[in-house]
Amino acid sequence: MQGLYNKEVLSNGAVVITEEIPYVRSVAIGFWVKTGSRCETDVQQGMSHFIEHLLFKGTRKYSAADIANKIDSMGGCVDAFTSHEYTCFYARVLDEQLEAALEFLTDLIAYPKFDFHELELERQVIFEEIKTSEDTPDDHISVLLTNTLWPDHPLGKPILGTKDSVAGLGRSQIVDFFNDCYRPSNIIISAAGNIKHGHFIKLLERFYNLPALNCLKLPRQSLPKFNSCTLSVNKELEQVHLCLGTKGLSHTDQSRYGIEMLNVILGGSNSSRLFQEIREIRGLAYSVYSEFVSYHDTGMGLIYAGTSKPSYMEVIELILKQLKRLKEVEVSNEELIRGKNHLKAQVTLGRENTFNRMNAQARDEIYFGRLVSLDEVLSGIDRVSIRQINDLANELFDHKSLALIAMGAVGGESLPSNILYC
Repeated sequence: MQGLYNKEVLSNGAVVITEEIPYVRSVAIGFWVKTGSRCETDVQQGMSHFIEHLLFKGTRKYSAADIANKIDSMGGCVDAFTSHEYTCFYARVLDEQLEAALEFLTDLIAYPKFDFHELELERQVIFEEIKTSEDTPDDHISVLLTNTLWPDHPLGKPILGTKDSVAGLGRSQIVDFFNDCYRPSNIIISAAGNIKHGHFIKLLERFYNLPALNCLKLPRQSLPKFNSCTLSVNKELEQVHLCLGTKGLSHTDQSRYGIEMLNVILGGSNSSRLFQEIREIRGLAYSVYSEFVSYHDTGMGLIYAGTSKPSYMEVIELILKQLKRLKEVEVSNEELIRGKNHLKAQVTLGRENTFNRMNAQARDEIYFGRLVSLDEVLSGIDRVSIRQINDLANELFDHKSLALIAMGAVGGESLPSNILYC
């Protein structure tokens, strides 16, 4: 059921979107900054993520300890995340905590202190976060894959940055980047739950009364070029971790529902071909899946599997066999219907809570400039055809744009150069 949706632009340029859902007792609020790691130069790698951390380390009103106490006193959840194309600071709280949560979030977004001592402490925390990512094989290999696919593009760089790049980020650079990118005209404020739009706007006018500033125009980036290659990374691990990268689609591509259906059939569900063939029938992996990631103007696909050293070449061959099958043989009507039912249930159930609805309407505004209703999404899924899935498989699973990484105890073994033909 769609709630009461409203959109308004504040006098300072910030876009405000609310959805009133009167039958719930919670509210989710997100401040979405339309800047992520994609906007960074080589010497700025990790800047957006560093700022995400630093906003919780002190403001004009709160010290770092005050912020921790404030979050706990409100209950619910207050956190943030950074992606390639945006950064989000959010709270999900009881409706009675709306004013406290909004006052707190606006203080984070508008008035951080960037205290030098706290900055240096948090730099060490991020070093540890980078180490944690490198020690988590499925995380680390996905970072390696994007860098392998798009080696000379910001989308191929790690969101966390590297230890060297984070070490080189000085306070003045950080403050300048913040002042350029955290302008109200570059921010979307999204809220869903038991709220009234008018009341929410009045609170924002009280707490977020920054002056209007022209939105910073970032240089237009060229599309990343796909780099087809294979890579073996020798590392002492219990398993060999495999990651295969493919082409994807942009977030607004007309075939976006088709690629979601292709993913469900390939490796995005328990009945998918990869899950059934590699895990259920052959028992070669515990974790095996596919996913597609989309951006403003491009996208990529990823297939992951973790298996034993004696089995990893067999698993690679099974993955490539399934890609070839999708290209050469049309999926069955039964698979299509099952996939549609699965996808529609996932989308519908995902919008049953305020946090997911707040996320959806913010992302819709970022990529489409409007709300994409649930009915529109379900209709798009229903229109996907068998022919469209087959056409997408042939377009995306081209050996000239595939990249494959094997990470684990592979010694000096290298993958055959012609292995990616499928």
